[in-house]
Amino acid sequence: MERITAFVQKPDQLATLYPNGTDLMENEVAQLASTSRMVLEPMNALIRVSNRAQGTAIGEGLARAYRACRLKDNDLARAIRDLVTRSSNADLVLAFQRRLDAPDVKIGPLGGQTSNPRSSTYLSGTGGSGLSLTSKRLDLSDPFAPVEIRK
Repeated sequence: MERITAFVQKPDQLATLYPNGTDLMENEVAQLASTSRMVLEPMNALIRVSNRAQGTAIGEGLARAYRACRLKDNDLARAIRDLVTRSSNADLVLAFQRRLDAPDVKIGPLGGQTSNPRSSTYLSGTGGSGLSLTSKRLDLSDPFAPVEIRK
C-alpha cells in the first residue's frame, strides 16, 4: 500500500527513476495498475510526461495489468483499457497492442494470410522469402464481446 500511496502522490517520480523505460518500469506499472483504480488517474499524469521509451514500457505494463485483471476484476480491466484508448501517446498504444496480440498470433500458410479473429496483428507469407509482421489499428471497443470460433 505504501508504494501505491507514493505513486499516487508523485506519479512522475517513475519517469525520473526510469528515464529509459526498461522492463523494470514495465513491471512497476503492471503491479501498480493491477491493484486499484485509484492509480489510473496518476498513471494518466505519468503518461503525459513520458518519453517514447517510457511510453512503450507503460503500454506493455498496462497490457500485462489488463490481462491479469480480465480474470479477477473486469471493471478494473475496462478502466485500464479506457485509459489506453483515451491516450494520445502512440508509443503506449502500440506497445499495449503488441503485448496483447503477441501470444494470439497465428501463422498461416506461406503466401496466404490468417489471423486470430480477436487479434489485429497478422503474419503473412512473402512468397518464400519468409514471413512479415503487419499491424492494423487496435480495436478495444469491447474485448469482452463473444468471438466467433471457426474450424
